[in-house]
Amino acid sequence: MVDALGTHLAETRGIIHDLTPPGLERDGLETALHELCARADAAPGAPAVSVSTRGEPCPVPDDRAVALLRVTRGLLANACEHARASHVRVTLQHADGAVAVEVSDDGRGFDPATALPGKDGRGFGLAAARERLAELEGTLTVDGVPGRGTRARATLPVRARVTAGAV
Repeated sequence: MVDALGTHLAETRGIIHDLTPPGLERDGLETALHELCARADAAPGAPAVSVSTRGEPCPVPDDRAVALLRVTRGLLANACEHARASHVRVTLQHADGAVAVEVSDDGRGFDPATALPGKDGRGFGLAAARERLAELEGTLTVDGVPGRGTRARATLPVRARVTAGAV
């Protein structure tokens, strides 16, 4: 059984490696976020997109970096497509054994408590992002106020948690 688990773990790592965006693997999460934001900023009719980093960078395991990059891509797309914003800020933050990406805009905002997924076959992005992050013990918080923009924050731990009794 232990051999089978080891084999499955190796296969899973291989799949994750194959799915890792090349820029992320080569240059790291910060550079991949800068590239993502530069592409969004250059799109015709897009709001201005800026990116910054806070905290002392720490190593982010590949599976977590991929998850954050994909979630950020979705959050950035939401801000560019729906918010009618003039500016979107993306912030990568390293702190206290966690890494977070915050996407905030100055657009029309919405009330996340009343947003219902599935309208016109759309609106499942935030739910999917929450699920993706939860699989890695992470969270997604979304704050919005109609007329005042939206802020979404995806957070993942980067250090393994030690449970009581673990050796």
